[in-house]
Amino acid sequence: MKTRMQLTELPLGIKCLEGSRLHGWQIAHFLIAGGVRPINVEAVTRINRAQLNALWKNVHGFPAKGQTPIYSSVYLRSHRAVREGIAFVKILQMYELSEDIKSPEIFLMAYQRFRELVPWVEDLQMEKAFYLWRDYHRKLVVLNHCSQCKGSYLYTMQPDASDTMRNCTFCRLLKQSSTFAKKNAKTSLIQ
Repeated sequence: MKTRMQLTELPLGIKCLEGSRLHGWQIAHFLIAGGVRPINVEAVTRINRAQLNALWKNVHGFPAKGQTPIYSSVYLRSHRAVREGIAFVKILQMYELSEDIKSPEIFLMAYQRFRELVPWVEDLQMEKAFYLWRDYHRKLVVLNHCSQCKGSYLYTMQPDASDTMRNCTFCRLLKQSSTFAKKNAKTSLIQ
């Protein structure tokens, strides 16, 4: 027998919720407060989008607008963003070993852990991480291992992906640093 919980502070005129429904609302609130748009929250919580839109407006003070990207690669254009994405996917892999990676609770735990481990991160906000998590568990983004430097890099075959998600980010940095070192060595010999 399911128990019902009486709450007076729930948004949108909701007076009582069953435990599982309350849990869904908690997840929705965390996601929306983090910037995940209502259409995406609806997909993982199965809560009515009109209610989620009202929750968004209540939390942020303005309605949710703008088109959501189809793939996470839209947000992962810079090398910095890709490196942050690699760190997040590595944390997802740790949770994947023991939990159902498709669960929004696992996403929230992994993102919280990510923010604790790398609090200085600028590019990978919750909304971007949400798309990366979604594409990772759908196998649209994978973590490949480079045959040259043995590092890991994000890889996707999505048509809108930049070269930063098709090649090893770290080999590129190594190549640039060795080219820079050679240039400096030549200029120091000339002087």
